[in-house]
Amino acid sequence: MTRVASITRDYRDVGAMSDVVPFVAFVDDAVFLTKSGALGVVLALDGVDYECLDPQQREAVTTRFEVALHLWDDRTHLSQYVLKRHAVAPADDAHPHPAVDALLRRRQTYLQAHEAALKASQTDLLTGLASRRHILEQLDEVLAANEDAGSGLCIAVIDIDHFKAINDGHGHDAGDTVLRHFADMCRERVRAQDMLGRMGGEEFLLILPGARADDAFRIIDRIRDRFPPALLVEDGIDLSYTFSAGITEAFEGDDRSSILRRADRALYAAKGEGRNCTTISVAVE
Repeated sequence: MTRVASITRDYRDVGAMSDVVPFVAFVDDAVFLTKSGALGVVLALDGVDYECLDPQQREAVTTRFEVALHLWDDRTHLSQYVLKRHAVAPADDAHPHPAVDALLRRRQTYLQAHEAALKASQTDLLTGLASRRHILEQLDEVLAANEDAGSGLCIAVIDIDHFKAINDGHGHDAGDTVLRHFADMCRERVRAQDMLGRMGGEEFLLILPGARADDAFRIIDRIRDRFPPALLVEDGIDLSYTFSAGITEAFEGDDRSSILRRADRALYAAKGEGRNCTTISVAVE
């Protein structure tokens, strides 16, 4: 599969290319790697065949260039291109040409770096949970899936009670310990299909696919039941704390904003009832 595109930017300008080609980095003078793992080849610069330009001309061209994007997961296709480009004799399968192996190794390095960067962008560094951006993206996806399947969906917005007092009384390191402890306890007690992310501060979002309100309530109760204290190593104490939760089901036509508003209102109601409890919002906007 090959796609040819014309781009009116300097081919070495990574930022300029990003709006046309999902670009990672060049792996060869005329070969670059995209985020999808495809390899692209510069075909022409300023309308002149790339292979006809000398190095100085290639550096000087900054206007129009054409690229072909190839889904080159296949070693054979990549080998054919590299062997042709470098004008070397083909090698047998047991002894591939070094140029092919070198390019494949660099490609793998770039893919691994991209995967690591993507994972970092999706993860809350303190707790290891999904980041705010990623959990909201997951919420968008499950809302769309629920519209099609109608199999049920609930979310819970969870907030650690009196978190400011923990920070003020024991220090921010203790607060961080509590956040990590809460994340670990939730991970152990939710279902495999559930998704948990940190929205910011002491607030978390739990997505419960296939759950109705009573199912969600039982899951939150399971998290709360015999909830252990967090060990503050430096202080040598076990710190007990509680949390409040607001639950709502997804209704037809819900988007991210509408379902979160209902869950937030349920959370505020739980806080108003004295905290350390769960409230369900059933009102449809």
